[in-house]
Amino acid sequence: MSKESNILSRSSPTSTIKRIETHQLTVGMFLIGVDESWWKSPLFRHNRLLHNQEEIDKLKRSDIKEVLIDPSRGLDVNDSGEECFESKAGQEVSSEIAVIRTGGTDEVTEGLDCSGENSLSAHHAAQMVRNDTIQAVEAVFEGVKTGEAISHQKLKFMTDALLGQVFSQGEAMVESILIQNLRAFDKALYGHVVDVAVLSIMVGIQLNFDEESLQHVALGALLHDVGHVRIPRNILRRRHNLFDEDEVVFKRHVELGLAILDCCPSIPSAVHRVVAEHHERQDGSGYPQRLKADDISLVSDVVAFIDQFDALISPWGGSTCLPTAMAVRKLYQDAKRGTVRAMPVEALIRCLGVYPIGSFVSLSSGERAVVLKSNGTVPLKPTVKIIFDQQGKILDIPLIEDLSIAGSSSGDREILTILDPWKYKIDLGKYFLK
Repeated sequence: MSKESNILSRSSPTSTIKRIETHQLTVGMFLIGVDESWWKSPLFRHNRLLHNQEEIDKLKRSDIKEVLIDPSRGLDVNDSGEECFESKAGQEVSSEIAVIRTGGTDEVTEGLDCSGENSLSAHHAAQMVRNDTIQAVEAVFEGVKTGEAISHQKLKFMTDALLGQVFSQGEAMVESILIQNLRAFDKALYGHVVDVAVLSIMVGIQLNFDEESLQHVALGALLHDVGHVRIPRNILRRRHNLFDEDEVVFKRHVELGLAILDCCPSIPSAVHRVVAEHHERQDGSGYPQRLKADDISLVSDVVAFIDQFDALISPWGGSTCLPTAMAVRKLYQDAKRGTVRAMPVEALIRCLGVYPIGSFVSLSSGERAVVLKSNGTVPLKPTVKIIFDQQGKILDIPLIEDLSIAGSSSGDREILTILDPWKYKIDLGKYFLK
């Protein structure tokens, strides 16, 4: 059964979506989705009118055998031989497929109603994109383990599609990462590199990187730890508590990663630099070359910084994680000391907000709350879920408040400070469970 069959849900009563073979595509058809994971498509986005033959030829040359079209929004084909899905209960193909596989900005919310309980939320869609990408990266890395050379073409498809997803729903993807870190006990290598890629792209966008640089950031982030596949598992499991001789072996993952990339000469040199430099530091305290400042490329610096950030905020490799806001504060202090470059830190703060989602905060009312949603317009007044009352007792029913809206029952609330949830023995992840 194709993935589209598993996403059969709500569509308008009059819509008819058809599955056709790729060779039947013609200019003027309206493409809804493909029969493979979104990253495998050669097109930058779906849910679009096919305007020229070149787009169709790309699909025909790919491994994609079947596609979904919407004849009500473009040209149709002869009905004989095609599988047609009428909009009946349990037999509908929703345009939510486009949310999962689109890369465009105009179409991404089409057919997506986040207000209803049964709707596919933006966070859910973002999580599905993350899971799809993790599976794709795992396939690449597992292939390396068995001696396969990295396919630059497959990685190019993956990174182009991931870039499109971040452009279209980057905020939801970042929030999904932060929420997932609150819930998870540990994070595998594949989740780590995908999260580093998403956050690095977001920072690169904030720094006004051009398209080529963003592609290098995305690909470099996905590959920065590929050398881990050649490191013994017992060392990887103890990577934060290694004896000297094991630490020497672990640090060789940089060298081993470069050797893996050497088997694919078409991978850009900028990506090689990311793998080579992602543990270098501005003050020369990094490894393996102890490079300083301008000797490290800005693309490498962005990935290296986000690699540190993800290691701080997530249980990646068994490390003890920090609350997101405290991790940002630590890296900000590192920037002031000259260990990391200031630009990526400032860009990350713009991406996450002053009070990132998942922050545990005290309010001027005496209550304590967890931040549910940042506010780009009024950064100091996010939406929070109040979980402790003014007397310090846990509320049976948490109260959700948008701090940017004045005149609440207990007066205007403001955030006073960020708290450490560990001191209060609070599992913040449970407050994000649906």
